Amino acid sequence: MRFSDELRKRHPALATQLDELEGFLAQYDSRFKRRLTSQLHRPRRLLGHRCAHLLLTSLSRARFLTATVVHCANGGLAPGMYLAVRAHWEMTGLVSHLLITLRKFYAGEITEAELDSTMAKLALGRRWEIPSTVQEDIKAINAITLIGSAGKLLDNQDAEELVKDCYDFLCEHCHPNLFARLTGVTISEDLRVVDFDPRFVIDESDLGSCLSRGAFSHVLFFLAYDQCFPVLNEHEEMPTLEE
Repeated sequence: MRFSDELRKRHPALATQLDELEGFLAQYDSRFKRRLTSQLHRPRRLLGHRCAHLLLTSLSRARFLTATVVHCANGGLAPGMYLAVRAHWEMTGLVSHLLITLRKFYAGEITEAELDSTMAKLALGRRWEIPSTVQEDIKAINAITLIGSAGKLLDNQDAEELVKDCYDFLCEHCHPNLFARLTGVTISEDLRVVDFDPRFVIDESDLGSCLSRGAFSHVLFFLAYDQCFPVLNEHEEMPTLEE
């Protein structure tokens, strides 16, 4: 999946950012696994298997979302691009929340029961039609909490505020707010005339905004993802992962 030559010709000032996102796609491909196979014997505890499944499904979705940004940019679909970048931030938040939870558990800051409770919400989380037969609390952790975990990943106040600002900005373009409704709209300087463009064309400010705010999410996603596996491999029985 690559940005089209036509898009690159229209936005030469964004060449570096376009190259960067294609580079992120390559990084997803390098981590991609085609199969997870559980061990024949039941492990002492299922944490390693649960976490591996959570991480691989998160990587797969993050990869799809990144490709969606490219597809929407090529097709001039700014709303889809904003939605995909915001959704990617939520995946970064989920993997960050997992890493922070694992760190707390292995440091003795939370009990195994508390860990299991969080894992149930992360691995099985949903909010629609939760079966009454399910004994665990699997109500999904809300997105704002996950974004907060992404902000805490670097243990830096400025970074935490930047994460929040990125997500809040993207939400303004995903909710039915003013910014979201101005895609394809041009307003005259005297505010008397409003033109609506019937074409599906990406504005450079929209494209630049998504690329810059999305880049930070990719960096944090890989940071959290790559730190989870060494921790798990050290402490847990793991499934077999095949490339």
